[in-house]
Amino acid sequence: MQYDWYKKELEAKLRELKRLVKTASGEQREVINETISTIEDNLVKPCRLVNYTLEERLLYEYQNMIEFRPLWDLCESLADLSDNEILKHPYPEIDLKDKEILELTHDFFKNATPSWIYDLFMKLFRQRKNIHFINCNQSLFYADMVFLKYYNACYIQMARKYEFSDIPTLAHEFGHGIQFLSNYHANIFTNLKAFSEIVSSFFEFICGYYYTKDSTLGSKAIVNNYVTWDIACYDASSLVKEIQILKSIEVSSYETKLDLYQNIKKFIASSDKNNLRDLLDNKPSANFIYIIAYTIVTQLVMIYIKDPDYAFYLLKKLMEIDLRLTQEQYLDALLDIGLLPTESVEEYNHHVKRELTRLKKL
Repeated sequence: MQYDWYKKELEAKLRELKRLVKTASGEQREVINETISTIEDNLVKPCRLVNYTLEERLLYEYQNMIEFRPLWDLCESLADLSDNEILKHPYPEIDLKDKEILELTHDFFKNATPSWIYDLFMKLFRQRKNIHFINCNQSLFYADMVFLKYYNACYIQMARKYEFSDIPTLAHEFGHGIQFLSNYHANIFTNLKAFSEIVSSFFEFICGYYYTKDSTLGSKAIVNNYVTWDIACYDASSLVKEIQILKSIEVSSYETKLDLYQNIKKFIASSDKNNLRDLLDNKPSANFIYIIAYTIVTQLVMIYIKDPDYAFYLLKKLMEIDLRLTQEQYLDALLDIGLLPTESVEEYNHHVKRELTRLKKL
C-alpha cells in the first residue's frame, strides 16, 4: 500500500467541504473551515532537507524549536539517563498479520481500559476501512493519523515493522483519535503542539505494559518497552545537545533574522562540522514533542501500574483541559491536576530495566 494512501479521499472530502461551506453558517461553518484547514495541511508535502548547507539546516532546527523555548529545560531529565549508546537490544520481531495486530490492539483497549475509553475506541475501530498498513522506507515514516472533525472520522496509516512495537504504535494512533473524539481543537497542532503526544503516548506505554503479562508475548513486550525507552533517552540526549547549540546562537526578540544567521555562521566556523552534521542528520527537533510527552506521561504510567482507576481519573482530567489555552496556561493546568513533568522519569527508567533484568534471569 502506498504512503499517503488517503490522498485521493482527502481531496474528495476537500471538494465536498468547499461546496458545503458556501451555504453553511455559525458553528457548522467554523467546523467545516477547520476541517478544510486540516485537509489542506495534510495534503502539503513536508520539506525534506536534502543537500542543504549546515547553516540552512541549523536555521531550520532553530525555527522549529524556538516556539518551545519555555519548555527546553524539561528535556534534561530524560537525557541524563542516556549513556549515549543505542540499541543494546534489537526490537523483538513478531510474525503477525495486519488483522492480528488490529485484534491485539482491540484486546488491549477492551481489557485494560475503562468503558468510557473503550466506547471511544470502538467508534474508531468500527472505521477499520480507514486504517491502512503500508510498506515504505521506515527511516522516513512509521505511523500517522488524520482527524476530520466535520466527519468525526480518523484515518490511520502505519508502516509495518513486523516487530512487537507495531501493537503499541497502533494503540498510540488510536490514542490520538480517542483524545480528538473527546476534546478537539486545532490549537493542539499550533500553540499546544508541544503537548500533542501526551495522551497517545500514555496508551502506547500502557499497551506495552499490558502485554508484559501475556504468556505468549510477555518477553517480547518487556524487551520492546526497554528498547523504546532506551531510544527515547538517546533521542533526548541528542535533543539537549542541539538545545545547547540553539542557546548559543539564540537572538533576542528585538534582534533580526540577519543577526541569527550571523550567529549561526560564527558557531559553525568554530565547530567540528562532522559532529554537527551527524547531530543534525538525526533532526532532533522532530523528537521534541515526544520527549516532552514522555517526561509527563511516565508519571501517569507509574500511577497506572499501581492504581489504574486513579490513572484514568487523571487521564480524564488531562483530556478535558481547554485546548484553547496558551502553552504556559496548559502547563499550569497539568500542574493543577497533579501531573508534574519529570516527576517519575527515573522511576520508570528503573521499572523497565528491572523488568529486563528479571526476564534475563528466567
